[in-house]
Amino acid sequence: MPIMSDHYVRDKLGWIDDFRALPGECGQPLTQKIYAYALMQQGVSLSQLKEMGFSSDVVLEIFNMRMAEVFGENR
Repeated sequence: MPIMSDHYVRDKLGWIDDFRALPGECGQPLTQKIYAYALMQQGVSLSQLKEMGFSSDVVLEIFNMRMAEVFGENR
């Protein structure tokens, strides 16, 4: 049975699993990163990612990953 917290439904591990939450607030950290990566690949801006609820930590990690892919450097 999901736990109600912060007006969102959370699973037993504490991850938000609620259609009312912003995309960047839902799921496990790994799925958030995969989704943010896919959105960046499609040209979504950093401002748009912020509006979608992605944390600055997730966006920075994915941004650095993309930089390393494009410039061939380990950051």
